[in-house]
Amino acid sequence: MIPAFRNHLPVKIRFGDGVSADLASVLEEEGASRPFVIIDRGLDELIPGVAQALSPLSGAVRFEKDAGEPTVELVESTAQRLTGSGCDAVVAVGGGSSMDTAKAARLVAGQGGPYLRFARGEAGYEPPSVPLICASGDDRQLHRRAVRRHRIR
Repeated sequence: MIPAFRNHLPVKIRFGDGVSADLASVLEEEGASRPFVIIDRGLDELIPGVAQALSPLSGAVRFEKDAGEPTVELVESTAQRLTGSGCDAVVAVGGGSSMDTAKAARLVAGQGGPYLRFARGEAGYEPPSVPLICASGDDRQLHRRAVRRHRIR
């Protein structure tokens, strides 16, 4: 039996119609000027709110991924590109697979690979200093315009 416990995560959530337009100001609050954007390929062409949220991010480096769950190879190639990008934040746009890719790539970029050493429990986790900002969800959720910001120190 697991005893009851409480946990507080340093996560701020903005939720509601039009809040995805706050993405640039969320980055500014984090002191980030060059985000690395991980997005499902073509999502901004399908959903106007996504395109509008990304348009003010002039210094962004864009990484488009195909639909589907991330592979180890995708995580490691994304981490390699993130490492060489000079970016100071990671923005994940889309569903859970974009967010999973962003979280794992940020981990590998910050602590070095290979990714499987973390998945196997062979390496410890050190909280990253690079913020992860998620504009989350599928088409249905994006109509609500959710933006989540994770800052771990």
